Amino acid sequence: MRPGRPHKSGMTRLLLLLVLAVSCRCCPDKCLCSLETVKCQNQDFVEMPPSLPANTKSLFLSELYLSGNEMEYVHAGAFKNLPNLVRLDLTGNPWRCNCYISDLLAWLKDSTQVVDKIELTCADPEAVRHRPLLQVQQSQLTCTGDMERVLKTSYVFLGLVLALIGVMFLLVGAAGFLCAPYTLEKKKI
Repeated sequence: MRPGRPHKSGMTRLLLLLVLAVSCRCCPDKCLCSLETVKCQNQDFVEMPPSLPANTKSLFLSELYLSGNEMEYVHAGAFKNLPNLVRLDLTGNPWRCNCYISDLLAWLKDSTQVVDKIELTCADPEAVRHRPLLQVQQSQLTCTGDMERVLKTSYVFLGLVLALIGVMFLLVGAAGFLCAPYTLEKKKI
């Protein structure tokens, strides 16, 4: 055995450990990952990639690209586990600017990581469509559209119940009217 042989074996083991450590960082499906960057652009994600939040703290992630997806909301706390994050790209997502996005909006205003935050615009509701997120006031972030739909459904249900009650009264009245001659004849006897 040559004196250099044990050293190569040690280097091989070290290299194997390094490959295992890098491969265990759990790069999300459909994303491209390097040591400090995760690119998940144009993948039709509707939320943060599921394997990202739990595993990123150990990645020393400094750049995260989530542009061109279908995300309407992101919880403001979704980026807490990324202490080394320097660049976050969220452009090209159809942000739904209602009450559910208010925490993210507050976080965005103070954030230095989202370097393109002035390009983020609302896709919905109609009242704020195409308006930059940072120009939307908290008072405009309402969820009344959902309540209106619930109320319409409730009114339809209430109308059906009242109609059913009306039909019941008609049946009881008709039965009473039809049975009235019979009860009068019994009283005469």
